[in-house]
Amino acid sequence: RAGSLPGKDPATSIATRRGEGRPRRSDFMPRPDARAASGTARPTRGPPTHPSVVRVHSPSVSDLSSLIATGEPFVASGLLSGWAALGWTPRGLASSPLGAAETCVRLHRIAPLAVPFEGEGVYVQATLAEFGRWLEGGGSRAGLDGGNLSAFPRSEYTGYCDYQEMAALFASEPDALAAVDWSHVLAAAHLSEVVASGADSHAADGSRSTLWLGSEGAGTPAHYDAYGVNFVAQCA
Repeated sequence: RAGSLPGKDPATSIATRRGEGRPRRSDFMPRPDARAASGTARPTRGPPTHPSVVRVHSPSVSDLSSLIATGEPFVASGLLSGWAALGWTPRGLASSPLGAAETCVRLHRIAPLAVPFEGEGVYVQATLAEFGRWLEGGGSRAGLDGGNLSAFPRSEYTGYCDYQEMAALFASEPDALAAVDWSHVLAAAHLSEVVASGADSHAADGSRSTLWLGSEGAGTPAHYDAYGVNFVAQCA
């Protein structure tokens, strides 16, 4: 994962992420003299060059397995048709029982070309419903039902709710974990036999997933995760 997650609607982004491995402190810090994943240094002159990201539609388990084996980023579409999480739009979360979940939203004042760091924003406690209404309402409407977020006009701030462990976030709504299904990906990563054995460490539902919600312009400075493999599902 690098940077923000662009959604179908450019105004909001909702994604779930599954990571195989444990993060280290270095994963959340900017890296000077960043190098490409292949280990080659950036060119000393001229703009950096980037290989085209492979994009596939409705790949088979075999195709996914081959892509994972390359160790390179790729985008696969057509794999979320059975996910109930596709209904987790800001408006949908605001009107569902899941909206009662309490979380923390990181806010940054909008500034052109600025790259906000995690410690530079304002952190506000809110429910998912309040954040959903803030994302949907914007400007003057945010003050009607945005809770603590009402003090931050939607037109002046970006909002980011990141690294939300689904198992903890939805502790009172455990059925929410079934809204995601990583079985296709786990099979491609040769972990299906672990799932079949009943081991919780590789459950195909959301028990090992994190939820990310954000407005346009919200994101994390580009970085390279130094652990495991990340799978990101763009839900809305």
